[in-house]
Amino acid sequence: MAETLRVFINEKPVEVARGAAVRDAVARHDRALADLLASDAAYVTDGVGRRIDPADAVGEAGAVFRVIVTARRGPPQLSRDALRRWPKAELHVHLDGCLRPATMLELAKAQRVRLPADT
Repeated sequence: MAETLRVFINEKPVEVARGAAVRDAVARHDRALADLLASDAAYVTDGVGRRIDPADAVGEAGAVFRVIVTARRGPPQLSRDALRRWPKAELHVHLDGCLRPATMLELAKAQRVRLPADT
């Protein structure tokens, strides 16, 4: 008989075979939750709230997983990949126009930054 591990899905103990995927543990716990997971209407986090891939192995006995059901309809509109591809704004661009010129001069002087003009 294959070795089983006890993991926790939404605080409930579930016995799964060693090497089982997280989605298998979710299905064993609640088939309806597994269906939501398969349709992207839910996602899984680890015990500290980091989102994980349901295809990942459960790992060790005692692992804690939470299935979060989203309120959204359909797939996410903004993917992590899209966020990575977008240009990032520079902090100084955001500060431009938000500080008094005198404050900018004071900060530059305190940090010994030479500016193109003194005023």
